[in-house]
Amino acid sequence: MTLKKALYFAFTCFLIIFGTISVKAQKEELTEAQLEALARAMDNPLTQVWSLAFQNNTVWVNNNVNDDTQSANLFSFQPILPMPLGEDYLFFVRPVFNLITLPKFDIDQPDFFDGHDTGFGDIILGAGFGPKKSEGLLWGLGASFIFPTASSSSFGSGKWQLGPAGILFYIKKKFLVGTLAQQWWSVGGDSDRPRTNHASFLCFFVYNLPNQWQLRYNPNIVADWTADDGKVFFPIGLGVGKMTKLGKVPIKLMLEGQYGAVKPNLLAPFQTLPIPGAPGIDAGIDWLLRFQINFVIPSPFGDIGKILKMHE
Repeated sequence: MTLKKALYFAFTCFLIIFGTISVKAQKEELTEAQLEALARAMDNPLTQVWSLAFQNNTVWVNNNVNDDTQSANLFSFQPILPMPLGEDYLFFVRPVFNLITLPKFDIDQPDFFDGHDTGFGDIILGAGFGPKKSEGLLWGLGASFIFPTASSSSFGSGKWQLGPAGILFYIKKKFLVGTLAQQWWSVGGDSDRPRTNHASFLCFFVYNLPNQWQLRYNPNIVADWTADDGKVFFPIGLGVGKMTKLGKVPIKLMLEGQYGAVKPNLLAPFQTLPIPGAPGIDAGIDWLLRFQINFVIPSPFGDIGKILKMHE
């Protein structure tokens, strides 16, 4: 299947899914109070709400090859499908599928770059469990896997990777702070590719405003433990979020800008990096613009109205 056909297939699947949830949503239109509760619930990493997350990250790097700015893009699709584990716990599975666009590094070109390449990245799968809670201190434990599914060596590590994952959050009605930490080690794959040992700390700082608005800061702090120096990427930034409806389908919109305050100093920023989608193309960047939209979909494990009562 060519990339163009794959994109058409993905778009067709999206239209079918969206049409299905639109019909279902007409029977379960939410009140304004429920939308506010839903906005908070969707930031809870152990939420019972099912959703489809589409995230686009555009980044810019002022590289030290030719002192010029290059851009890259990471588009991710993440189904969020928690399942009850008895009365008091949840089991969560969060696969992440990535489509990556990178500048082509070419030593024979006057400016060392020649257009862009687009391809599929490695697939990430996180899974674990934690308690059903809407406020207070939340924790979760699990594992994370990276599968070498990239369409070319530029878009992935070529390695099978696994490691632990942990969630630690503190949630109140007006704010949320916490992190999703993941660590990966390579355990197999292409023997000609370097081993991997890296971590991602996806942090959340959210302040809830009236009318379903939010102030947000969601940095993905990345650490490559194999690097001799410049091991860490640490961005700073600020964003906004808004819970609303598209027709009768609840959606959450998020927009955030970030600056790479601490970043590696790389000769060929994009081709040198392992790019499994997580930690992703964040490392080494100067600027990042992120847009995300989450579509709420019906869960077979409970009525959305009942789920939101614990968040109101």
